[in-house]
Amino acid sequence: DLPSMSLQPGRSLVEPMSQSFTLVNQAAFVRFQDSMVHDTTTHLRLKGVVHVKSLGMTFRATLNKVLKLSGMQGLSTGLVTGMDLPSDAPGGGVNVVINASINNPSVASMAIGTVGFNMSYQGYHLGTVAAKNVTLVKGTNVLNLRGVLRPDNLTAASEFMSLYLQGKTTTAESVGVSVEPNIPWVADTVKTMKMTVTVPGYDTSKGALIRSMSTTHMGMNLDPSNQFVNASLSIGMQNPFNFNISVTAMEASLKMSQDSVSPVALTV
Repeated sequence: DLPSMSLQPGRSLVEPMSQSFTLVNQAAFVRFQDSMVHDTTTHLRLKGVVHVKSLGMTFRATLNKVLKLSGMQGLSTGLVTGMDLPSDAPGGGVNVVINASINNPSVASMAIGTVGFNMSYQGYHLGTVAAKNVTLVKGTNVLNLRGVLRPDNLTAASEFMSLYLQGKTTTAESVGVSVEPNIPWVADTVKTMKMTVTVPGYDTSKGALIRSMSTTHMGMNLDPSNQFVNASLSIGMQNPFNFNISVTAMEASLKMSQDSVSPVALTV
């Protein structure tokens, strides 16, 4: 039952109220919640009997109204505001700590609890992260996620990490996979959450992977029939992280020119 309220002549503003309700059809509520999470708008119908008191008399009126609610629009985009890779993980992989912001455009809030996400890059699994005590409210929500990067495709993971180490922004995908406590309708809703997350590159001002580069030898063959240039480079590297990095290959593209005329490209 809704609490009593007083209405003035004409159009009146009803004060916000908090009211609990009992689920009698869980499947229907899951469909409503799914629409609230994924759609731009959703609708909620209120039906019942209203008792109206006026002039010392009580009247009964039928309430049958449809409320139009702004939806969460899939919570489809997120932004990583910080990512730290503090150490190697037991059993393989790298521990990861991520701060991410998610915008909720809806007026609706949703208490989830501890929610787990699978992260992937170009369709390949990167790892699993989780955030505790999550309640999505209207506006910007900041999640603190912790987990392990343990990829199942090293080629895709190497490309992701290469872009990150170069300070380049990339995108990853996250999909909800678990929730605690395991309330069925909440779990069903979480598992439909799919987001594209923007991941900024590593801040190289904190310590670059490549610290120095110098040419130790250069040779040229100026024979018109077989011109080529070869060079040897000395590269100084330092791991700025607290986990092991394996450098399996490196390619450097150099351009040599005099007075910006006739540049020569060199790949080593």
